[in-house]
Amino acid sequence: MYSGNALCGNVCTPKVYGCLDSEAINYILEANTTDNSCYYNPGCTDEAYLEYHTQGYEADFNDGTCETYAVFGCTDEEMFNYDQYATVNWSSVVDQSDPCIVKIFGCLDVTAFNFNPEANTEDYTCIPFIYGCMDDSMFNYDGEANTDNGTCIPYDYGCTDITALNFDILANTDDGTCIPYLYGCTDPDATNYNELANTDDGSCIDTILGCTSPIAFNYNPDANVDDGNCLPFIYGCTDPTQFNFEATANTDDGTCIPFIYGCIDPTQFNYDPLANTDNGTCESHVYGCMDPTAFNYNPLANTENNSCIPIIFGCMDVEAFNYDPLANTDNGTCIEIIEGCTDPTAFNYNLEANTEDFSCIDTVYGCTDSLAFNYDPEANTDNGSCIDTLEGCTDQNAYNYNEFVNTDDGSCLYDAGCVGEPGDPYWLNDGCYAWVIDVSPNCCNTTWNGGCQDLYNYCEVNDETVGIIEYGNTQITVFPNPTTGFINIATSLQVDISIYNAFGQLVLQENNAKQIDITTLSNGIYQMVLTYDGNKFTKKIIKQ
Repeated sequence: MYSGNALCGNVCTPKVYGCLDSEAINYILEANTTDNSCYYNPGCTDEAYLEYHTQGYEADFNDGTCETYAVFGCTDEEMFNYDQYATVNWSSVVDQSDPCIVKIFGCLDVTAFNFNPEANTEDYTCIPFIYGCMDDSMFNYDGEANTDNGTCIPYDYGCTDITALNFDILANTDDGTCIPYLYGCTDPDATNYNELANTDDGSCIDTILGCTSPIAFNYNPDANVDDGNCLPFIYGCTDPTQFNFEATANTDDGTCIPFIYGCIDPTQFNYDPLANTDNGTCESHVYGCMDPTAFNYNPLANTENNSCIPIIFGCMDVEAFNYDPLANTDNGTCIEIIEGCTDPTAFNYNLEANTEDFSCIDTVYGCTDSLAFNYDPEANTDNGSCIDTLEGCTDQNAYNYNEFVNTDDGSCLYDAGCVGEPGDPYWLNDGCYAWVIDVSPNCCNTTWNGGCQDLYNYCEVNDETVGIIEYGNTQITVFPNPTTGFINIATSLQVDISIYNAFGQLVLQENNAKQIDITTLSNGIYQMVLTYDGNKFTKKIIKQ
C-alpha cells in the first residue's frame, strides 16, 4: 500500500500523542509519542481554596475538587483572636508560627484601680478607686480604701463627752479625762463654799465679815464670818489736837504731847531736829551749778551738784542754715536759709541756694523760639535746632505746591481740570468760578464763553457761591464752596454725607446732616458724596 512517504514503505505508523508513563494516572497505552501531559496527583491546585491546604499533598492536576474559598486567620476558638470566619490557620501558609494570641484575662477598664495594661480579655474583676486615708496610724483610717487621698487626720486626744465639764470640741479620740459636773457653791467668799464643786448651783450664802469675838474692842454681833480684824483695846492719846494723837488708839492713856512747829524733814535745807510738827517752812535743797562763770550757773541754787557746763558758742537759731544743736551760747554767726534748686544739672539751678527745696526742673533741650517752624513749647533750654518758618503752599495737590516750604500760608491754588491752561480763566479757589462750572459743566468741559462769564459776573454781584444738585423736583444745595470751616446742605431730603481726601480715604461722615464742620481738616480738595434713597451725588469742595 502506498503510505504517502516513499521512505516508509508499507511499515509507517502514525504518531499518537499522549502520556507514555504507565505510572501516571493519564497513561495512554495507544500513545507512541509523549506530549508531556502526564500527571500523578490529581486534586485542588488553587491555593485560594481550602481543599488545596487540606488534601495533604501538592496536586499537579486540577480535578475540579476546589470548592471552599480559604479564609486565613486564627481558627482556635480558645484563642484571643479567634476568627469565626477563618477556615485556614494563617500560620499554615506563611511561616508555620502560631498566629493565635493566647487570652490574658484581667481588668481592661483604664479608670479602674486594678487596670491591667497587659490583659486582652476582660475578666470582670475591675475594682473602682476607693479614696480615703490609708494610714492605719491615723484617726480616720479607712480599711476599704485602696487609694490615699491625703485626708488623713491624726488622733487628737481629749474629752469627747459633750455632757462633761471639760468637753473638748477639737478632740476626736477620748482619753478618759472627762470630768463630770459637780454642782454646789463655787464662791470662795460665801459661807457655804464647796471646794469640790466645779459648777455653781446658785446656793451661795453671802458672807458678813466682822469681828465675832465678844471680848474685842470692835466686836460685831451681826457678823457670821470672822474677818480676822478683831481689835484689842489700844491705849494712847486720843486727842486729835495733840501732837501724838494716836488714830489707832481706842482708849486714852493721858500721854498727849503738844505740837512743836518747824521743818522736820531731815532731807530739807533748813531741817529742825527739835520740831515735831512741820509748819511748811522747809526749804528744799536747790541743786545746781553755783559757778557764776559756767553756762548753766544757777543763782537760786543752794547746793552744788557738780553739773556746771562750759559755754559753747555757735548759731542757736533753729531756722538758720548753720544751726548748731550743740551750741548753748549764740555768737551771731547764723546764716539765713536760702531755699532753691541745688542740682547744678537742673534747668533752674540756684547758685546762691544752700537748702534744697525739691523744685528742680529737668533740662529739656529743644527749639525755644516761638516763631520757628519746630518750636517746642515743652523745651526750656535752646539747643540751636530751630528751623526758620518758610511759608507757602504745602498741599501736593495744589498747582503751586512748594516742596521747600514747611508752613502753609493758605496761598494754594487749585486747578479745576477744565479745558485751557491751569488758572484760565480762574482758579478753583474762586468761589464764583467753582459755582459757574458746577451750575454749567459746559463752561468747564468745552470752552469758557460769554455766557459763562455772565454767570460769573452774576455770582460776584449776588454772592451765589453755592452748588446745586437736582433730584427729581427737589434741589440739594451745597454752600459755600470754597469754605474755611462749615459747609451747609440745604434740602428737604434726608441726605447722608461722606467726605474723602485726595487719597480716597474717608475723613468725615454724617447722617441726615444740614451742616458739616470741616475746620479740623487740612486745606485742600475733597470729594463730598451725598447719598439719598440709594442714589449717590459727588461734589468737589475746597477747604481753604
